[in-house]
Amino acid sequence: MPDLADPKSKGKEMSPKFFLTNESLPTGISDQERRTAVARMFTAKDNPWFAKAMVNRIWFELLGESFVMPVDDMGPERPANYPAVLDLLAAEFTQSGYDVKWLLRTITSTEAYQREVKARSADKPLPLFAAAVPSRLRADELFGSLVRVLGVVPAAEPLSSRPKTVAALVAGAIGLATEQLLAHDPLIRLDAAAEDIHKARVATRRLRSDLKTLEPWCDAFRVEGLRQELRWLGELLGNVRDADVLPLTIATRAEQLADVDRDAVAIILARLAEDRRRALAVLRDVMGSARYLGLIADLERLAQQPPLRPEVDPELAASKVGRRGLAHAVGRVRKRIERLPADAGLEPLHEIRKAAKRARYAAELTSVLSRGRTDDAADRLADLQDQLGAMQDAVTAHQWLVGQRWPDADWQVAFTAGRLAQSFAADMAVAPTGWRRTWHRATDKHASRWYR
Repeated sequence: MPDLADPKSKGKEMSPKFFLTNESLPTGISDQERRTAVARMFTAKDNPWFAKAMVNRIWFELLGESFVMPVDDMGPERPANYPAVLDLLAAEFTQSGYDVKWLLRTITSTEAYQREVKARSADKPLPLFAAAVPSRLRADELFGSLVRVLGVVPAAEPLSSRPKTVAALVAGAIGLATEQLLAHDPLIRLDAAAEDIHKARVATRRLRSDLKTLEPWCDAFRVEGLRQELRWLGELLGNVRDADVLPLTIATRAEQLADVDRDAVAIILARLAEDRRRALAVLRDVMGSARYLGLIADLERLAQQPPLRPEVDPELAASKVGRRGLAHAVGRVRKRIERLPADAGLEPLHEIRKAAKRARYAAELTSVLSRGRTDDAADRLADLQDQLGAMQDAVTAHQWLVGQRWPDADWQVAFTAGRLAQSFAADMAVAPTGWRRTWHRATDKHASRWYR
């Protein structure tokens, strides 16, 4: 963690700890060892929160409401309804060895579950659990229902089924992105939750990256036009996403600064909220446009008719294409690192980060082709992306803060924004460390064994 008082210093080395027990892990262990240790910590019998969270969520899925609401915001500061029931179910669930079938049988045997389904009404409020409450369909459920009712043929065979040909690989990549966009489209129009914005944006970025990876086998004209349209949509989604992420980044930094004007911080955060409202209004307006609907139609058509080059054999083995595409994506990262000057600034590191993200997506695209042998490379490239992107939040926050104009009467706000911008500039002055070691691990013999 950088020292804000001395940005040039290496700062304090932070070691991750399990928040309930303060247990830490040794450095230098493998991803599998870390994940195994974390799974053991989460499911330890002296950790009551794992069992409570499982009981609370499954009760919610079956009855439409639960002991702690919202279901995703459980913790010591959230009082539970009927805490004795929650504690009893959680204790028995732990005793069963976390047997989910036992938990389902137990909940479905209760009178609460077996009562009639009745919607809540403001005019006639119901006591909690007096009836099962119908809940809104999730995005994937709504998408599946629309597909069945409208008789839409699925765009392409899912990538999870291990495509055998280049045609199936390209169609699967386009079809998966189309499915993701259509799944989150209705919820963006209704609620525009941060998670739906994020996943829709990831779908556009991933497909742009996959099409670049598959570029040697695809028709350049059709694919480049599609990538430009995906970039246009991704930027609109990104404007909303940035306004989702920035408030937490700025609020967290404000908490770290001494004697900061809290009223001024509130005004800054209110402007960010207004930015989000404007960006969301633009996005929703665009989602009703002919351009957006045309993009969706093009995606559906290209998933059925993959845009291959005329000279490419559609039956060409997908594994051969995947190996070459992943090797090329990793090679792009390597070239950027080899050309990196000793006094590199932010821009060259940002370019390495973007190339690492594309290589990570390529490793994930080929995971099903390699039967999981590219998963280690994908995980380590993701770590590299995170390490190089640690300062990206600071860059985004700094750019937003210095780009604002505050009325003369709000000099306290302008001063506070300047202090925040200065603190983010200090972060930007500290070059990330340890990323070269991660790069070597991402490309060692084990991680690169499938595509070498």
